[in-house]
Amino acid sequence: MAHSTIEAAKQRSRARKLELLTRYLLPLASETLLDVGASNKSYAPSDNYLEQHYPWPSRITALGLPPMDEFRARYPDVTVVEGDGRRMPFDPDQFDLVHSNAVVEHVGGPEDQRRFVSECVRVGRRGMLTTPNRWFPIELHTRLPFVHYLDYRAFDWCARLVGKPWAQHSRGYITFVSPRALRVWALESGAQDATVLGLGAVIPVQWLLFWAKDGALRGRH
Repeated sequence: MAHSTIEAAKQRSRARKLELLTRYLLPLASETLLDVGASNKSYAPSDNYLEQHYPWPSRITALGLPPMDEFRARYPDVTVVEGDGRRMPFDPDQFDLVHSNAVVEHVGGPEDQRRFVSECVRVGRRGMLTTPNRWFPIELHTRLPFVHYLDYRAFDWCARLVGKPWAQHSRGYITFVSPRALRVWALESGAQDATVLGLGAVIPVQWLLFWAKDGALRGRH
């Protein structure tokens, strides 16, 4: 029951993000979209939500760490490129839109995160990038309350306790990033317009960065 409830909440969250992407970026059927951080394996129905629900999957290019063989078989209409989001093998403005869901917190420390955001802005004319809010009381990976406010050693102990050693800070699994840093990095990387929204009713669960390099965000007003 708990697992199904969590999965239903994840699907609602990702549906809302796709709705906001459509509202703020106004994608067209003729436009290309890069999904940065696609996952080779799907552990739940909400994984790779964009590829399942975007109306024009043949316009998507998915960038993910190798191997991506299962992803290729699951989404044959999507172009797949294996690579690192901090050093993307694409030309400037190669894509009309860029999408990245909850990846930037996993790429390393602040310098790696800045490079990741800069690369997303470099290769796309406009885009959306999301990341968890550190100040939301539930840590989304371990699903434990308040543990992400502890020091790294205590957090790692909690992660091991609930059987999720992969989430340990000492393994570099997650580094939270502030909404201010996201906006500053986007503007420093060439965005002409950038805004960060909180996703959640009272305390934001996630931050959503939207940016545009060709003037103002199309659907802001």
